[in-house]
Amino acid sequence: MNKLFFILALAVTPLFGQQKEQALKILFNNVDSSYFDADGNRWFEITMPLHRAFEVMDLVEADTTCIECVLIKGSKNYKHYVKEQYPGRKYEKHVFGHLDAIINGHLVMMWMSKDYAFALITILNIQE
Repeated sequence: MNKLFFILALAVTPLFGQQKEQALKILFNNVDSSYFDADGNRWFEITMPLHRAFEVMDLVEADTTCIECVLIKGSKNYKHYVKEQYPGRKYEKHVFGHLDAIINGHLVMMWMSKDYAFALITILNIQE
């Protein structure tokens, strides 16, 4: 019985990391453009159909190892999040989903509206 549990544990463990990798793969397959900002950071701009954005959201939500993830579903929840995190800032009424996460060293920000999803990704340069 212990051997079976050990084998199952080894078989399931890589799935968690694969979910994040699969989400990044979907995002990077939909890059429209990229640019460098004044600090030398490379940013990727992404627009994609909603079904792909929902797939990314589901993959991130299913990943239990994502510590710094903010995943918001629903326009009321997004409105509450903006008011709480950014007091005084206007929220976009048409946004009904938002993802703000650090996935494998990439900062991912995604907004979902009724027609499409828009995302920005950059590689984090953490300097000590």
